Amino acid sequence: MGEYFFTLQGNPHIEKMWGLCYNITKEGEIMIVKAEQIEVLKPYIENIEDLIAEGDVQAVLDAIDDVIVDNILGNDDEPDDEGIKLQKIYDEIFDQN
Repeated sequence: MGEYFFTLQGNPHIEKMWGLCYNITKEGEIMIVKAEQIEVLKPYIENIEDLIAEGDVQAVLDAIDDVIVDNILGNDDEPDDEGIKLQKIYDEIFDQN
């Protein structure tokens, strides 16, 4: 197991194993975010790794929601393909946690 277990981007608070990133939330529970989700979110949320490292699932979801809302407002109150992709990631992270 140890050979698959390493820190993400040198951040000692986020562990990555089998494509999933784990962190302990403020409530003492495990936050799960897929590495591929983080990669998709990076262009939109510069500090996504820091938010995950803080262990606050709601802060991560709020940051994604802000990007989704901006996308909707910029497209005549309807999400485009990017907005739909981000909403899917929001829903996945919500379900994972």
